[in-house]
Amino acid sequence: MYGYTQTHLANMLNIKQQSYARYEYGTGEPNLQTLVMLSEIFNVSVDYLLGKSEI
Repeated sequence: MYGYTQTHLANMLNIKQQSYARYEYGTGEPNLQTLVMLSEIFNVSVDYLLGKSEI
């Protein structure tokens, strides 16, 4: 939908691409600051990213 690559998102978050890939594969978890940044990028709540909200 957004067309971002892992590399692009990692650069936006100021992290390594490998770190972002671990988030997608479920082998790593972002810290709160990264979750907030991701929620702003995708215009969703942190609760949505954590699977606690459908909205």
